[in-house]
Amino acid sequence: MLEKKTFNVDFVAYPDFLRHIPIQKKNTHHCVVVKMSDNAEKIDEPVEVDTTRIPVIANNKIYAVIHSEDGQRIMIFKIRTRYQEFDMVSLLFDKSFKLVSKNRYVTDFNERRENCDNFHMAMTELLFSHETQSETGIIPVCLTR
Repeated sequence: MLEKKTFNVDFVAYPDFLRHIPIQKKNTHHCVVVKMSDNAEKIDEPVEVDTTRIPVIANNKIYAVIHSEDGQRIMIFKIRTRYQEFDMVSLLFDKSFKLVSKNRYVTDFNERRENCDNFHMAMTELLFSHETQSETGIIPVCLTR
């Protein structure tokens, strides 16, 4: 059922659930969502929500999924760090997987000295930690632009 080069399978559980599957075919990641029953049977056809071309020797894990505690909002985001930039695109969906907003956050970034981690969804913001060699801070990114 899964492609040979499938990376990072994420689930958001409901009585029937969504499955997020980034698939690499050659040098392109396809971010696909499938709605499935509790018996893992496909309910709807897969929907491609994003694609990204990546260099062959790049980091394969560029997509991640988080969701609100009540499961009413699901966010798929991709992060690329290259050319001294942290580039994050977030796609916010409702429970029925209708796109609510798409945002981009870009900032200067030194991969050797900085790290971004601990992603959480607040009511109207995506929060994550940004660590440098000298300090740690919380970065709020608005979800509803």
